[in-house]
Amino acid sequence: MIWLVFAVILVAVLALLLVPLLRPQTTATARLGYDVAVYKDQLAEVARDCERGLLTESQAAGVRTEIQRRLLAAADADGRAAAPDERRLETGRRLRLVAGMLVLTVVPLGTLLIYGLLGSPDLPGQPYAARLNSPQFQLTAMADRLARHLQTQPDARGYVALGTSYGKLGRWEDAAVAFRRAISLGAGDVDIQIALGQALAMANQGEVGPESHAAFVQALRLDAHNPQARFYLGLEQAQLGKIREAIAIWRDLERDSPPDAPWRAVLKSQIDGAAKEAKIDPSTVTPQAPALDSPPPERPSGPAMLGPQAGMIRQMVGKLAARMEKTPDDFEGWMRLSRSYRVLNEPDKAKAAAAKAVALRPNDTAPLLMLAEAQQAAGGAETLPDDFVKTMTRVLKLDPNNPQALYYVGAAKVKAGDKAGAKVLWEKLLRGLPANSPQRADLSWRIEALGK
Repeated sequence: MIWLVFAVILVAVLALLLVPLLRPQTTATARLGYDVAVYKDQLAEVARDCERGLLTESQAAGVRTEIQRRLLAAADADGRAAAPDERRLETGRRLRLVAGMLVLTVVPLGTLLIYGLLGSPDLPGQPYAARLNSPQFQLTAMADRLARHLQTQPDARGYVALGTSYGKLGRWEDAAVAFRRAISLGAGDVDIQIALGQALAMANQGEVGPESHAAFVQALRLDAHNPQARFYLGLEQAQLGKIREAIAIWRDLERDSPPDAPWRAVLKSQIDGAAKEAKIDPSTVTPQAPALDSPPPERPSGPAMLGPQAGMIRQMVGKLAARMEKTPDDFEGWMRLSRSYRVLNEPDKAKAAAAKAVALRPNDTAPLLMLAEAQQAAGGAETLPDDFVKTMTRVLKLDPNNPQALYYVGAAKVKAGDKAGAKVLWEKLLRGLPANSPQRADLSWRIEALGK
């Protein structure tokens, strides 16, 4: 049916183009006929002027003579132009025939070629009414309404629901922002920590980074047997190339898992795959629980961490960068590109990509936090680069309760000697932290160190 519709449209377009080109052309009305009509009117007007007494007979005779002279001149010019007009008509007829043949050939072939390259003939129809009733459309609309509501009436449970909705939509960066906000408002149970850690990992192409690590460690402090946190902390070790440590954590989880646990099959697959890659007999690895009190593991630079996949990932990132040059208004694309450059340990390029995202949504904290992360990484040994502090200050203006902005802007004030200003920000941050948050003790110590 779709091809029949395309054929009808193509025929209609060809008709619109070909009919004017191939219609037989006739010689335009002779110039002489037009001139005769005009001069006859002028002669009649002279006669009327004589009757009204506006012209004398001698004056009228002179005017008639001039009109007749012009009529004879027009007849002579028309005779000379008749032959060239016929030649021009014949030349024009040939050119129109050539143009018609080109239209008849190029338009159908060009249409098929372009549609073959860019079209999707096998894609099922998506009527607007059906899209309105689709679960994804309804979930997106619900999430947008909830986000607008929470801007005026912030609520921990609401942000948990918003983060969950964003996760179902695959908007992992937005989900992480929502879960952070929920935690800052007091939602500090094990489920929210797991949700935050997973959202951060998914937003980072599955890599368990420092913030994900902290969320999973906090989840285990709340529930030492939580299987999701133990699995992800084992995955983190595997991503860092510490295969034996990863297998030890996974075997510890396997030992504690019930025989009918739904995750056992996935867990066994991970253990077998890692053991095969590292040529290790998993039975020789002693099960061991994740360490909760040790600092986060050190992370090598991006390419070294990616190992043999680095070349392939660089190629993918290069293609994404080339596409973004052609689609500079793609906000999500710039965010993905910035994250990709961070994985490749190219913070300057990550900064540039994040800055593009910020330019598209200057009042959104998500791209600003992405930019701040890249700026901090580019600062090297300097933990509080000037551009990083400036960006965090912008975040704080947009979201006065943002925990990261409260902490880092406070740290910048300490560095600048403004202890009173830092104390105000850190005390506000402390009030927003859950009672069982492990960060409370460290932050309380820092506030006390500022003095009165």
